[in-house]
Amino acid sequence: MRERITFLLNPSDPFDPQSISVNHTSISSVGAVTAAKEVKIKFELKELPEELQQVLRVSRELHVRWVAEKEYDNVSPLVSRISPGLHVLYAPRSDVESSKILCTILKEAFGPMDCVSPERTFTPLYKETSNLDTPFFQFYSPLSSIAKLEDYLQNMAYSRLPPSISEQCSKRLSSLISATQLDISFTGSSQSFSISSFTPTGTKSLFLQFSEELSDKYKTRHEIGFLTSSKANNPEDISVSGFLTVIGDDKKLKPTLFSFPSRHHSSNVNFSARFLRPSGMHPTLELRISDIRLPHDFQACRAHVLLTLPQSIFVDKYQLSDPLFLRNKNLSALRRITDDIDLEAPAYNLPTWGSSVLIELATPDDNTNHSEPLDWTAQIPTHLRYLMPSSNSSGLRDIEVPYPVVFWACNSGHTLKFSNNPFDRPLLGYENSFGEQYIFYHLKPKSINEDGRLVDKLQVPVLDLDQYYNIKVMTYLAVGIGFMWVVLCLLRVEMKSRYSPNRKAVNKKQKKLQ
Repeated sequence: MRERITFLLNPSDPFDPQSISVNHTSISSVGAVTAAKEVKIKFELKELPEELQQVLRVSRELHVRWVAEKEYDNVSPLVSRISPGLHVLYAPRSDVESSKILCTILKEAFGPMDCVSPERTFTPLYKETSNLDTPFFQFYSPLSSIAKLEDYLQNMAYSRLPPSISEQCSKRLSSLISATQLDISFTGSSQSFSISSFTPTGTKSLFLQFSEELSDKYKTRHEIGFLTSSKANNPEDISVSGFLTVIGDDKKLKPTLFSFPSRHHSSNVNFSARFLRPSGMHPTLELRISDIRLPHDFQACRAHVLLTLPQSIFVDKYQLSDPLFLRNKNLSALRRITDDIDLEAPAYNLPTWGSSVLIELATPDDNTNHSEPLDWTAQIPTHLRYLMPSSNSSGLRDIEVPYPVVFWACNSGHTLKFSNNPFDRPLLGYENSFGEQYIFYHLKPKSINEDGRLVDKLQVPVLDLDQYYNIKVMTYLAVGIGFMWVVLCLLRVEMKSRYSPNRKAVNKKQKKLQ
């Protein structure tokens, strides 16, 4: 097992390396340290529970990512973003049947969710347009908290480790729960399994204790870093400087300086998302971007929005195929959408989790000639599905849609090697739609909710079960009255035709002819 803890410092905040004390089994600080924190732990497969090993043996790759709903600030180089909630990308091996217990483990680790099996619940990740050699399947579930994961990790620690070190390891794993981002990744080619977390900038004193028994018995390595990032000479690179140490090997911090190409960068621009009111059954999502100017000197940059939509709401790809309609909404083109979206089915008849939509935004042609920030607005039409009836007095049900991801995709003009980036987060679900020469500038989501949550709320009309009996009686009564009225009308016509004078004269003529 290997553990890497990185404290990401703000260049404007003072940091004195002499205030950090390093010894054989611990590291501590004199005074508080202001920094964001990334923790990454790598395991060997034999160190994992048997049920988890069963899933990984039949997987080429597995990526489980969770992002909190609360608004937060990222710190370079950890600036990539996905929508709030739980995201799963899964690539099964071609020679075996997809794991049946993957959904079971997800429920045990994260709580109840609408996951049956990868074959039934997951959707292909742009299988016709992706540049990936291995077919991937994706799944999403709204998840506001990962508190249940703490129990799962504690059980894993206590079942796999001796009592003398299981408590300390359990506390270290439980500290991941307070993070804003959590990544769990497995790559079959390298047989590597890792858990990483990100906690936004905070100020607190530093004291970390490491078990010597754990380090000796399981060959555990603990790397600690205090790093500051800055711009490099090349626009696609990030330069990092600071101090590193290895617990048990070093007695003090060692200075370091290195740079690497980064797939993800920050644009220092905000955006907000909201549904226009009144929404009805066809709500419109409005994006407001604080500055639509190009993020860099790259001329081949296009703004995009990635929507992660649960079962209850969808985008009609046929509606977004009209260029005139798109131009009116400040949209350019529909780039990617989940295959085989049923436009008519109610939400409760859908086996899959929902859909993912990638749309290119239309931007002003002269967005490079402005010295001041250029506000921009785009509108995305969506459609609601019929939901299960509910018992309430209003006949409405609340649904929540996670904030989208908005970014610039810029062509650098040459292929980039991101494998040298120790902080890279591959396979987020959208970068595979672009080539290896693309880099991404992310916009920061700004919540319009009072509680700071990065979700949009909608009220959907549904059948009110409290009024079901009255509706049923009134429906029967209306149908009955309508039926009786139609019968009376038919009888009236028949009676008039049978006893009218014209009818009698016609009968007399027919008798004479006979």
